[in-house]
Amino acid sequence: MAVACHSPKRSIDLEDLVVWACRDQKALRDGATLHVVEAAAQFAIGNQRRRLSGADYPGSWGVDSCVRVAAIGAIGARLDGKGPTRGIAPRLAPDAEAVATAIEALPSGERRLVRSHGSIGTRPDWLPLQQPLVAAMRPSDRPGRYRHEVAEEWQPTPLRSEVAARYLACGRSLFDAQGRRRLVEEENGFRFRAVDDGRELLVRWCPVEPEHSDAEIIETNCDYAEWHDGLTRLMGLLAGRLQDHRISGLLALARPWEQMP
Repeated sequence: MAVACHSPKRSIDLEDLVVWACRDQKALRDGATLHVVEAAAQFAIGNQRRRLSGADYPGSWGVDSCVRVAAIGAIGARLDGKGPTRGIAPRLAPDAEAVATAIEALPSGERRLVRSHGSIGTRPDWLPLQQPLVAAMRPSDRPGRYRHEVAEEWQPTPLRSEVAARYLACGRSLFDAQGRRRLVEEENGFRFRAVDDGRELLVRWCPVEPEHSDAEIIETNCDYAEWHDGLTRLMGLLAGRLQDHRISGLLALARPWEQMP
């Protein structure tokens, strides 16, 4: 007796499944899948015909739908991918088409992120809540030798005679090993100015600021969270719809910035 052998389903992470369907199988650019509303209508028509005829009669809506007409108008060219024909294997793997159909059922924001990152095999960036301090950059349209902000201020500093007295008090010579006056060499390159009660030193520094603003952190992490929520919702939509794959889970963390100390 001949026994049909069914190959075991391949276990795969949900993110890898989406990349396989969108980037490798090009399911989103195939154009052969129906709009989610049309797919539901096709399913209803098929059920009605089965009830009337008592036979296993599939829905017969073609792929030349209003969505395809809109796509042709959007790009200004006809996309003639033909369509599934009875007895001829479809161009797409069934699971890839199932993933593409499920993605179209996601809310608009989640659908946009899942589609865009799945098509190129990436995931959205996220930012830690505690940002490192970096040099405050100058606007690109402001001239100057430095690309970062430079602040300066005159601050009181001891006279050279007072510094020399401190050197002698601690036993240090006023001359270095080459016989040069130590104070003159040490103060070389600094700017001083005389004031009524002594002198002042020009102190310069570079202001620092967080690498990313609070608004950038919120926007970036919200995109990541929405992308992850879309994948989580997609897992529910794909339940029981895959033929050759089994979703093992989703390794991507939901809120990775919460895991950092």
